Amino acid sequence: MPDQPTTEEWITTAGLVRWRDEGYVIARGLWSPGEVAACKERFIRLNAEGRDGVPDIRRTNLGESDPLRLWPRVMQPHRFDDLSRSMLLDRRVQAVLSA
Repeated sequence: MPDQPTTEEWITTAGLVRWRDEGYVIARGLWSPGEVAACKERFIRLNAEGRDGVPDIRRTNLGESDPLRLWPRVMQPHRFDDLSRSMLLDRRVQAVLSA
């Protein structure tokens, strides 16, 4: 298994410029493909179970063409899901945010 990337590899100088100019940065390689797959599966399951954090009244009022029906969201999963909370609090995220 390759060594863990350094914060500098996650966020390039160009990324920091993008943060300053556009308000976001992409930290490529922060999560392994397996971690991304586990998170994706978890969010699909949460949504299918109706545990997506979307208020029931909003869910029932969605029309067939509503983007939330077409592309479901999981809202603030760190509040009710252990995997999401652990990813949010991961030391790698802290390193990127500190940079």
